[in-house]
Amino acid sequence: GIYGYSEPQKVLRVGLALKDMLETRTDIEAVFISRDDDADNEPLSQRDDLANNTGADFFHSIHSNAGGPNTNNTLMLHGGWRRNGQTVEKSPQGGARMGDLYIEDLTAAMRIPTIGNFADRTFYQGFPDNHDNQFPFLFVNRTTNMASVLSEGGFHTNPRQNTLNMNADWKVLEAQAFFWAILEYNGLARTPDRIATGIITDGESGIPVNG
Repeated sequence: GIYGYSEPQKVLRVGLALKDMLETRTDIEAVFISRDDDADNEPLSQRDDLANNTGADFFHSIHSNAGGPNTNNTLMLHGGWRRNGQTVEKSPQGGARMGDLYIEDLTAAMRIPTIGNFADRTFYQGFPDNHDNQFPFLFVNRTTNMASVLSEGGFHTNPRQNTLNMNADWKVLEAQAFFWAILEYNGLARTPDRIATGIITDGESGIPVNG
């Protein structure tokens, strides 16, 4: 990431914040995370094996995106492909619905544009009547035995966005957007907890006061 702040550093702290919210604000029985410090380096297969072996109900792979310095948006990718002119979601289903909820809450919280929520094979290979491979494109969607989604929460190659990513409260904001969506996915009301975060600017120049 720009300024030397990496995607793994950011998303670990988003994941830890989300785990804490789920464990302390809901009665969800167990929340699993593939790593809990910066020294961990878990291959994709180990992440999916952990989810499958624990019998988890849902798998969320948290990411930020990369590209040109002027690009910044959100994106969700669930497991799916095209068959007979229709988009098919992997089974068990639920990633498409969660992606819809995630993309709405995350985009509003981060106040950046969105690309949307896609079946992963349609995002990478388009919308033919039939894809040659009738299974999810992304490894984390393909080999997990539960509903799943991969999120891209802005671009760590965007200078403004990665400056925000380096702020601890901004990472909590991203986690809270996911938390709200998970509550809605499970038919639960939002908890009364709130977070206030933003950019404080000089009233005359409009320049952020703390950079």
